[in-house]
Amino acid sequence: MANQVKALDTFKQAMLGCIELEKTKRGLGAMFHSAVIDLLNENPGSTGVELAEVFVETMTEVENTLRSELVEAFGEDFDLRAEMPSWTQYKSDYKVALTKVHRSDLMKCKGIADVKKKLGEVRAALKEKAAGANTDETPADNFAANDGGAGSKAVNVPGADKLPPKVLSVMQSALAAMAQMDEATALEVAEAFKKNAWANARNGNKKLRGVTGGTDKAAANA
Repeated sequence: MANQVKALDTFKQAMLGCIELEKTKRGLGAMFHSAVIDLLNENPGSTGVELAEVFVETMTEVENTLRSELVEAFGEDFDLRAEMPSWTQYKSDYKVALTKVHRSDLMKCKGIADVKKKLGEVRAALKEKAAGANTDETPADNFAANDGGAGSKAVNVPGADKLPPKVLSVMQSALAAMAQMDEATALEVAEAFKKNAWANARNGNKKLRGVTGGTDKAAANA
C-alpha cells in the first residue's frame, strides 16, 4: 500500500510556491522602478506634470500592445485592477509620485518602498503647510493664496468681506492647498466647488431659484 500523502507535506509545497511568487513579485517591482528611472533619464527637461503624462501614455501603450496576452491569461472581459493589483498599484503610486516628488529624490529611491516613503513625507509637509495657513487669524477680503514662495496672488471675490471669519479661514486653507496642485487638478477642484456653492445658494435663496441670467448665470459660466 502506497504511503498516504500527508497534509504537512502538501502545505510545505504550497508555502514553497508562495515564497517563489513573492520573490518574483519583488523582482517585478524592482524592474518597474527601473523603468521609471529610465523614463526620467529620457525626459530630463520635463516637469512633474509632463512626466506623469508621458508615464500614463507609456502605460496605456504597453497594456494595449500586450492585450492579446492579457486576454489569453484572464479572458476577454478581464479587469486589470482585479487580475493584476500589483501592476495597477504601481501605476497609481508612481503617477502621483512623479507630480509631487522632486526628480532628484525619485532618482535616489531604490524601489517602490522608498518612493512611498518619500511621497508620504511630501504629503505630510503639504498638510502641515495647509494647517499653518489655517491658523492665520488675519482677515483676508481677497482670499490671498500662497503661491509657493514667489509672492502671493490675490483672488478678488465680490462680497468676500461679508463672509464670517470661520468661513474665510477655511477658504484660505483650501486655497493654500490648491496652490500646491497642478493646474488641471486645481481647476477640477475649483469647478466642483463653484457648482456646489451655486447649487446651495439657489436652494437656500428663493430669489435665486427663478434667476436664469444676471449675476447667477455669469458666475456659473465664469
